[in-house]
Amino acid sequence: FENGGVAIVSKYPIKERIQHIFQHGCGFDNDSNKGFVYTKIEKNGKFVHVIGTHTQSEDTRCSVGQDRAIRAEQMKEISNFVKSKNIPKDEVVYIGGDMNVNKNAGNGEFQDMLKNLNVSDVTYTGHSSTWDPQSNSIAKYNYPNSAPEYLDYIFVDKDHRQPGQLINEAVAEKSPTWDVYKFPYLYVYNDYSDHYPVKAYSK
Repeated sequence: FENGGVAIVSKYPIKERIQHIFQHGCGFDNDSNKGFVYTKIEKNGKFVHVIGTHTQSEDTRCSVGQDRAIRAEQMKEISNFVKSKNIPKDEVVYIGGDMNVNKNAGNGEFQDMLKNLNVSDVTYTGHSSTWDPQSNSIAKYNYPNSAPEYLDYIFVDKDHRQPGQLINEAVAEKSPTWDVYKFPYLYVYNDYSDHYPVKAYSK
């Protein structure tokens, strides 16, 4: 079993933190203890709430449609958790992470995600995708023939304070060159991850 792989760091004091493991998963994710991390952060005498998550991925070991159904269930778990915390309405609740939902797929799942998480859509800028085998050396190694996808987001819960127009900026940040030697080949990369980071800020 793995540990879910979600972490939140803050330059402001973290006053409360909770790890929640999702009830269900399928395929390889079923052994990964996927879930979300909740933090209550104090900034200048006020509280900000941040949830980071990594939901069910697409997996050939899942039955047809099972991964999508589980993602929807996991997002409802996040929304129900937020409601159960009874967070004051004048405090912001950010929900972000690798949602494994491609907003450019046109299959309706993106709109389902907004509903299940109880969030509004945001304004997008920066790179056109967050997982891009055409420009990301790690993603290209694993999936050289796949199309780019936009999978990572930072939203705000609709029932709490809205920080203005929220912008998500996908940043095609490159790393210093690094390599992995696996006999007899040397693999060279210039990325930190197979996903590009997303910055969120308000106007």
